[in-house]
This record gives sequence, C-alpha cells and structure tokens, in this order.
Amino acid sequence: MAPPAVLLCPVEVTAECLTALEADVERLLGADGTRLVLDLAQTNFVGSAGLGLFVKLGKRLKERGGGVALARARPAVQRLLRAVGLGQVLPLFTEVELASAHLQEVMH
Repeated sequence: MAPPAVLLCPVEVTAECLTALEADVERLLGADGTRLVLDLAQTNFVGSAGLGLFVKLGKRLKERGGGVALARARPAVQRLLRAVGLGQVLPLFTEVELASAHLQEVMH
C-alpha cells in the first residue's frame, strides 16, 4: 500500500486559495487515493473556508475507506483547530511521519 500523500499547505488557507488547494489534492490523490496528510508547517492562518475544506476532505476520504491527518501546525493554528473542535475530527500530529504512520495503521 502506497504511503499517504502529503500536501504542504500555504501560509494562509483562505477562500481565495481553495480552488488551487483542491486541485493540488486531486493531483496528489488521483482517482483512488484514500489517505492525505495536510502539512501545516508554514501555515499562519486558516479561515472558515479552509476549515470547511479540511472537514470536506476528511469526509470524502473516510467515505473511500481512508482519512486525513494534520501535521506540524503552529501554536496559533493548533489553538484554532482545538477551539473549533476540528482536532476531534482530524487527528493532529507534531510530525508528518507520525501522521503518515497513523494513517497507515488505522487505514490498513
């Protein structure tokens, strides 16, 4: 089984970048990819549209038998994810490798 795809998210995840982000996800996953790590290492801000995209991706991949994990979120982004309860829906890890390992274990 192939390792999860990893997408390095932009500095700001806002409505303006959603089309490009979704295109990147489709390019990475192809028609039958099921596991995705969203690398938030350089992300300083996630708007409501970005949060919505994260949830949408999580649901889509769960329906395919896979999932999404978040990695390397900066403290301000971590606080936001926890405040809106997204950390309970999409697991958050300190490293991309840990997020990938989690997806490979859980989705195996």
